[in-house]
Amino acid sequence: MNTNLPSPRVEITCNHCLDELYNDGDGYTCHACQIRFDPDPFSGNPGEYLDEDASPCGATPTLRIEAFELRDGKPAKITRDPCVLPSGHRSPHLYPETFEIDGAQA
Repeated sequence: MNTNLPSPRVEITCNHCLDELYNDGDGYTCHACQIRFDPDPFSGNPGEYLDEDASPCGATPTLRIEAFELRDGKPAKITRDPCVLPSGHRSPHLYPETFEIDGAQA
């Protein structure tokens, strides 16, 4: 065995801001987004606020509704909702989006 070779480093990052997550024993924490994730990073469970009493940031996007036409001529629309991260987060705002094609949610 060659002990001069490097060992692997596995990093788990926040899916929103891409900051490294910290395992505090109760789960993985993103300090920039102020959210904690499930201890099993593959569970698919959404994060939760670090502060249970925090309110959503609620900042509204500059471009809330964007309407356009697809190549086939069908009308499409993206609607962006207010930021769902807790107030006081240091990461970019997270605006959930809804995508519709020809009036139906896609």
